[in-house]
Amino acid sequence: MKINKWILSLVFALPLFLFFACNKGNHPDPLKENKQNKVALGEFAPQMVEAPKDGIAKVGFMQSARVFTLDMNAKNSTEYLKSLQSALENEVPVLVHVYEGTTEIAEVAAASKAGTEQYKKSISGSATPVTKETLPIIPSQAALNSLFAAVNTSSIPFSYAVDGCYARAHKMRQIIIANGYECAKQFVYGSNLAARTPSGCCVQWSYHVAPLVRFKNAAGAVELSILDPSLFSGPVPLNTWLNKVKDATCVSSANVTSTALAYGNVYIRGANGSVMYDDNLAKTNCIISSYSGLSGCSTNPPASSGNCWPPYTP
Repeated sequence: MKINKWILSLVFALPLFLFFACNKGNHPDPLKENKQNKVALGEFAPQMVEAPKDGIAKVGFMQSARVFTLDMNAKNSTEYLKSLQSALENEVPVLVHVYEGTTEIAEVAAASKAGTEQYKKSISGSATPVTKETLPIIPSQAALNSLFAAVNTSSIPFSYAVDGCYARAHKMRQIIIANGYECAKQFVYGSNLAARTPSGCCVQWSYHVAPLVRFKNAAGAVELSILDPSLFSGPVPLNTWLNKVKDATCVSSANVTSTALAYGNVYIRGANGSVMYDDNLAKTNCIISSYSGLSGCSTNPPASSGNCWPPYTP
Protein backbone atom coordinates (compact mmCIF):
# COMPACT_ATOMS: atom_id res chain seq x y z
CA MET A 1 0.00 0.00 0.00
CA LYS A 2 2.80 2.39 0.95
CA ILE A 3 4.55 1.65 -2.34
CA ASN A 4 1.37 2.39 -4.30
CA LYS A 5 0.94 5.73 -2.52
CA TRP A 6 4.55 6.63 -3.33
CA ILE A 7 4.01 5.77 -6.99
CA LEU A 8 0.81 7.85 -7.11
CA SER A 9 2.63 10.83 -5.54
CA LEU A 10 5.36 10.57 -8.15
CA VAL A 11 2.80 10.43 -10.96
CA PHE A 12 1.13 13.64 -9.75
CA ALA A 13 4.41 15.44 -8.98
CA LEU A 14 6.10 14.74 -12.31
CA PRO A 15 3.81 16.96 -14.45
CA LEU A 16 4.24 19.82 -11.97
CA PHE A 17 8.02 19.46 -12.11
CA LEU A 18 7.96 19.47 -15.91
CA PHE A 19 5.66 22.50 -15.96
CA PHE A 20 7.92 24.62 -13.77
CA ALA A 21 11.02 23.43 -15.56
CA CYS A 22 9.58 24.41 -18.94
CA ASN A 23 8.19 27.65 -17.56
CA LYS A 24 11.62 28.61 -16.26
CA GLY A 25 13.13 27.79 -19.61
CA ASN A 26 10.75 30.22 -21.28
CA HIS A 27 12.00 33.10 -19.12
CA PRO A 28 15.75 33.45 -19.65
CA ASP A 29 17.88 35.63 -17.43
CA PRO A 30 17.63 39.12 -18.97
CA LEU A 31 21.23 39.95 -18.04
CA LYS A 32 22.53 36.88 -19.86
CA GLU A 33 20.25 37.63 -22.79
CA ASN A 34 21.55 41.20 -23.03
CA LYS A 35 25.09 39.86 -23.11
CA GLN A 36 24.12 37.97 -26.24
CA ASN A 37 22.59 40.98 -28.00
CA LYS A 38 25.03 43.41 -29.58
CA VAL A 39 23.90 46.85 -30.71
CA ALA A 40 25.90 49.30 -32.78
CA LEU A 41 27.16 52.36 -30.95
CA GLY A 42 28.61 53.98 -34.05
CA GLU A 43 31.89 54.86 -35.69
CA PHE A 44 33.41 56.51 -32.64
CA ALA A 45 36.93 57.84 -32.04
CA PRO A 46 38.61 57.00 -28.70
CA GLN A 47 39.87 59.95 -26.66
CA MET A 48 40.85 57.84 -23.62
CA VAL A 49 41.91 54.20 -23.34
CA GLU A 50 43.09 53.20 -19.88
CA ALA A 51 45.29 50.24 -19.07
CA PRO A 52 43.20 47.34 -17.70
CA LYS A 53 42.67 47.25 -13.96
CA ASP A 54 41.14 44.22 -12.24
CA GLY A 55 40.36 42.78 -15.67
CA ILE A 56 38.49 45.87 -16.92
CA ALA A 57 39.71 48.56 -19.34
CA LYS A 58 37.89 51.91 -19.29
CA VAL A 59 37.37 53.69 -22.59
CA GLY A 60 36.12 57.17 -23.49
CA PHE A 61 35.03 58.30 -26.96
CA MET A 62 34.90 61.77 -28.49
CA GLN A 63 31.26 61.33 -29.52
CA SER A 64 29.95 60.31 -26.09
CA ALA A 65 30.83 61.56 -22.62
CA ARG A 66 29.93 58.22 -21.02
CA VAL A 67 32.49 55.78 -19.63
CA PHE A 68 32.62 52.47 -21.53
CA THR A 69 34.24 49.27 -20.33
CA LEU A 70 35.98 46.35 -21.98
CA ASP A 71 36.04 43.04 -20.11
CA MET A 72 39.54 41.66 -20.66
CA ASN A 73 38.32 38.13 -19.87
CA ALA A 74 35.95 38.21 -22.84
CA LYS A 75 36.73 36.62 -26.20
CA ASN A 76 38.88 38.80 -28.52
CA SER A 77 39.24 41.49 -25.83
CA THR A 78 43.02 41.77 -26.29
CA GLU A 79 42.52 42.34 -30.01
CA TYR A 80 39.80 44.93 -29.33
CA LEU A 81 42.00 46.77 -26.83
CA LYS A 82 44.84 46.98 -29.38
CA SER A 83 42.40 48.33 -31.99
CA LEU A 84 41.20 51.00 -29.58
CA GLN A 85 44.75 51.99 -28.62
CA SER A 86 45.76 52.19 -32.29
CA ALA A 87 42.71 54.32 -33.11
CA LEU A 88 43.57 56.66 -30.22
CA GLU A 89 47.15 57.01 -31.40
CA ASN A 90 46.15 57.65 -35.02
CA GLU A 91 43.08 59.77 -34.25
CA VAL A 92 40.67 57.66 -36.27
CA PRO A 93 37.28 56.13 -35.45
CA VAL A 94 36.42 52.46 -35.03
CA LEU A 95 33.07 50.73 -35.38
CA VAL A 96 31.93 49.92 -31.84
CA HIS A 97 29.21 47.55 -30.68
CA VAL A 98 28.05 47.34 -27.06
CA TYR A 99 25.89 44.81 -25.27
CA GLU A 100 22.29 45.90 -25.32
CA GLY A 101 21.30 47.97 -22.30
CA THR A 102 24.90 48.43 -21.13
CA THR A 103 28.05 50.48 -21.74
CA GLU A 104 30.15 47.31 -22.03
CA ILE A 105 31.99 47.03 -25.32
CA ALA A 106 31.06 43.85 -27.16
CA GLU A 107 33.00 44.25 -30.41
CA VAL A 108 35.45 46.62 -32.09
CA ALA A 109 36.06 46.66 -35.84
CA ALA A 110 37.62 48.95 -38.42
CA ALA A 111 35.49 51.95 -39.38
CA SER A 112 34.35 52.38 -42.96
CA LYS A 113 36.47 54.46 -45.33
CA ALA A 114 33.67 57.02 -45.54
CA GLY A 115 33.37 57.16 -41.76
CA THR A 116 37.10 57.70 -41.33
CA GLU A 117 37.17 60.43 -43.97
CA GLN A 118 34.17 62.16 -42.43
CA TYR A 119 35.76 62.13 -38.99
CA LYS A 120 39.07 63.47 -40.33
CA LYS A 121 37.17 66.39 -41.85
CA SER A 122 35.50 67.17 -38.53
CA ILE A 123 38.74 67.51 -36.56
CA SER A 124 41.57 69.98 -36.89
CA GLY A 125 44.59 68.85 -34.91
CA SER A 126 44.91 70.26 -31.41
CA ALA A 127 42.80 73.14 -30.15
CA THR A 128 44.43 76.56 -30.10
CA PRO A 129 45.02 77.56 -26.47
CA VAL A 130 42.69 80.22 -25.13
CA THR A 131 43.13 82.47 -22.12
CA LYS A 132 40.35 83.64 -19.83
CA GLU A 133 41.48 87.22 -20.38
CA THR A 134 40.26 87.16 -23.97
CA LEU A 135 36.62 86.73 -22.92
CA PRO A 136 34.29 89.75 -22.90
CA ILE A 137 33.05 90.88 -19.49
CA ILE A 138 29.38 90.60 -18.56
CA PRO A 139 28.69 93.90 -16.74
CA SER A 140 26.99 92.63 -13.57
CA GLN A 141 25.74 89.70 -11.50
CA ALA A 142 22.20 90.61 -12.54
CA ALA A 143 23.16 90.42 -16.21
CA LEU A 144 24.85 87.07 -15.57
CA ASN A 145 21.72 85.74 -13.86
CA SER A 146 19.61 86.90 -16.81
CA LEU A 147 21.97 85.14 -19.21
CA PHE A 148 21.71 81.91 -17.19
CA ALA A 149 17.92 82.16 -17.34
CA ALA A 150 18.15 82.59 -21.12
CA VAL A 151 20.28 79.47 -21.67
CA ASN A 152 18.24 77.40 -19.21
CA THR A 153 15.56 76.77 -21.81
CA SER A 154 13.29 73.74 -21.92
CA SER A 155 14.35 73.13 -25.52
CA ILE A 156 17.71 71.84 -24.22
CA PRO A 157 17.51 68.48 -22.35
CA PHE A 158 19.30 69.48 -19.13
CA SER A 159 17.35 66.88 -17.14
CA TYR A 160 19.27 64.15 -19.00
CA ALA A 161 22.85 64.66 -17.82
CA VAL A 162 24.06 61.18 -18.78
CA ASP A 163 25.39 62.32 -22.15
CA GLY A 164 25.23 65.23 -24.58
CA CYS A 165 27.04 67.89 -22.52
CA TYR A 166 28.96 68.86 -25.67
CA ALA A 167 25.70 69.53 -27.55
CA ARG A 168 24.11 71.36 -24.61
CA ALA A 169 27.18 73.60 -24.26
CA HIS A 170 27.24 74.34 -27.99
CA LYS A 171 23.53 75.18 -28.02
CA MET A 172 24.01 77.42 -24.98
CA ARG A 173 26.81 79.25 -26.79
CA GLN A 174 24.40 80.03 -29.62
CA ILE A 175 22.07 81.67 -27.07
CA ILE A 176 24.96 83.48 -25.35
CA ILE A 177 26.03 85.00 -28.68
CA ALA A 178 22.42 85.97 -29.46
CA ASN A 179 22.44 87.90 -26.16
CA GLY A 180 25.54 89.84 -27.19
CA TYR A 181 28.23 87.93 -25.32
CA GLU A 182 30.74 85.12 -25.92
CA CYS A 183 32.00 82.19 -23.89
CA ALA A 184 34.83 79.70 -23.71
CA LYS A 185 34.33 75.96 -23.21
CA GLN A 186 35.64 74.48 -19.98
CA PHE A 187 36.45 70.78 -20.36
CA VAL A 188 37.24 68.38 -17.52
CA TYR A 189 38.52 64.79 -17.90
CA GLY A 190 38.84 61.59 -15.92
CA SER A 191 37.67 57.98 -16.02
CA ASN A 192 35.99 58.50 -12.64
CA LEU A 193 34.18 61.79 -13.12
CA ALA A 194 30.94 61.62 -11.15
CA ALA A 195 28.24 64.10 -10.20
CA ARG A 196 24.87 64.13 -8.47
CA THR A 197 22.19 65.83 -10.55
CA PRO A 198 19.46 68.10 -9.16
CA SER A 199 17.08 65.12 -9.33
CA GLY A 200 19.35 63.26 -6.89
CA CYS A 201 20.78 60.54 -9.14
CA CYS A 202 24.45 60.08 -10.01
CA VAL A 203 26.06 60.21 -13.44
CA GLN A 204 29.57 59.23 -14.57
CA TRP A 205 31.55 60.59 -17.51
CA SER A 206 34.94 60.37 -19.16
CA TYR A 207 34.68 64.11 -19.82
CA HIS A 208 32.28 66.97 -19.18
CA VAL A 209 32.01 70.46 -20.64
CA ALA A 210 30.11 73.68 -19.97
CA PRO A 211 30.35 77.34 -21.06
CA LEU A 212 32.67 79.58 -19.06
CA VAL A 213 32.11 83.36 -18.95
CA ARG A 214 33.54 86.42 -17.18
CA PHE A 215 31.45 88.90 -15.25
CA LYS A 216 31.89 91.92 -12.98
CA ASN A 217 30.73 91.41 -9.41
CA ALA A 218 29.19 94.01 -7.10
CA ALA A 219 32.63 95.14 -5.95
CA GLY A 220 33.72 95.73 -9.53
CA ALA A 221 36.10 92.75 -9.65
CA VAL A 222 36.06 90.39 -12.62
CA GLU A 223 35.23 86.77 -11.85
CA LEU A 224 34.82 83.53 -13.78
CA SER A 225 31.53 81.66 -13.86
CA ILE A 226 30.26 78.36 -15.27
CA LEU A 227 26.79 78.01 -16.81
CA ASP A 228 25.63 74.40 -16.34
CA PRO A 229 21.88 73.95 -15.77
CA SER A 230 22.33 70.16 -15.85
CA LEU A 231 23.99 70.42 -12.42
CA PHE A 232 23.07 73.82 -10.95
CA SER A 233 20.12 76.19 -10.67
CA GLY A 234 22.28 79.24 -11.38
CA PRO A 235 25.76 80.36 -12.44
CA VAL A 236 28.56 79.07 -10.19
CA PRO A 237 32.30 79.74 -9.70
CA LEU A 238 34.67 77.52 -11.67
CA ASN A 239 36.01 75.79 -8.54
CA THR A 240 32.48 74.95 -7.39
CA TRP A 241 31.83 73.28 -10.72
CA LEU A 242 35.12 71.37 -10.65
CA ASN A 243 34.35 70.04 -7.18
CA LYS A 244 30.85 69.04 -8.29
CA VAL A 245 32.13 66.64 -10.96
CA LYS A 246 34.23 64.62 -8.51
CA ASP A 247 31.47 63.72 -6.07
CA ALA A 248 32.76 60.97 -3.76
CA THR A 249 29.21 60.25 -2.57
CA CYS A 250 28.54 58.95 -6.10
CA VAL A 251 31.87 57.20 -6.70
CA SER A 252 34.35 56.89 -3.84
CA SER A 253 37.30 57.17 -6.24
CA ALA A 254 35.83 60.13 -8.18
CA ASN A 255 38.57 62.43 -9.42
CA VAL A 256 39.53 64.96 -12.08
CA THR A 257 42.54 63.90 -14.14
CA SER A 258 42.94 67.09 -16.18
CA THR A 259 41.17 70.20 -17.44
CA ALA A 260 41.35 72.28 -20.60
CA LEU A 261 39.93 75.59 -21.77
CA ALA A 262 38.91 75.88 -25.42
CA TYR A 263 37.43 78.55 -27.65
CA GLY A 264 33.65 78.67 -27.72
CA ASN A 265 33.50 77.38 -31.29
CA VAL A 266 35.11 74.05 -30.27
CA TYR A 267 32.40 71.40 -30.18
CA ILE A 268 34.33 68.56 -28.52
CA ARG A 269 37.87 68.42 -27.19
CA GLY A 270 39.27 65.04 -26.25
CA ALA A 271 41.67 64.40 -23.38
CA ASN A 272 44.28 63.74 -26.07
CA GLY A 273 43.87 67.29 -27.45
CA SER A 274 41.90 66.37 -30.56
CA VAL A 275 39.05 68.74 -31.33
CA MET A 276 35.83 68.56 -33.32
CA TYR A 277 33.81 71.44 -34.73
CA ASP A 278 30.13 71.80 -35.53
CA ASP A 279 29.82 75.28 -36.99
CA ASN A 280 26.40 74.70 -38.55
CA LEU A 281 25.09 72.97 -35.38
CA ALA A 282 23.93 69.96 -37.42
CA LYS A 283 25.35 67.43 -34.94
CA THR A 284 24.34 69.62 -32.00
CA ASN A 285 20.70 69.83 -33.07
CA CYS A 286 20.61 66.11 -33.86
CA ILE A 287 21.87 65.15 -30.38
CA ILE A 288 19.51 67.65 -28.72
CA SER A 289 16.61 66.13 -30.65
CA SER A 290 17.64 62.55 -29.81
CA TYR A 291 17.86 63.27 -26.08
CA SER A 292 14.86 65.59 -25.89
CA GLY A 293 12.27 64.41 -23.38
CA LEU A 294 14.71 62.11 -21.55
CA SER A 295 15.48 62.44 -17.85
CA GLY A 296 17.15 60.54 -15.05
CA CYS A 297 20.49 58.75 -14.97
CA SER A 298 20.02 55.76 -17.25
CA THR A 299 23.26 55.13 -19.14
CA ASN A 300 21.48 54.08 -22.31
CA PRO A 301 20.46 56.91 -24.63
CA PRO A 302 18.49 55.96 -27.75
CA ALA A 303 20.25 54.19 -30.59
CA SER A 304 19.09 56.99 -32.88
CA SER A 305 21.83 59.22 -31.45
CA GLY A 306 24.29 57.14 -33.48
CA ASN A 307 22.74 58.67 -36.59
CA CYS A 308 24.08 62.07 -35.53
CA TRP A 309 27.57 61.05 -36.66
CA PRO A 310 27.28 60.38 -40.41
CA PRO A 311 27.94 58.47 -42.57
CA TYR A 312 27.29 55.57 -40.18
CA THR A 313 23.69 54.36 -39.90
CA PRO A 314 22.89 51.52 -37.44
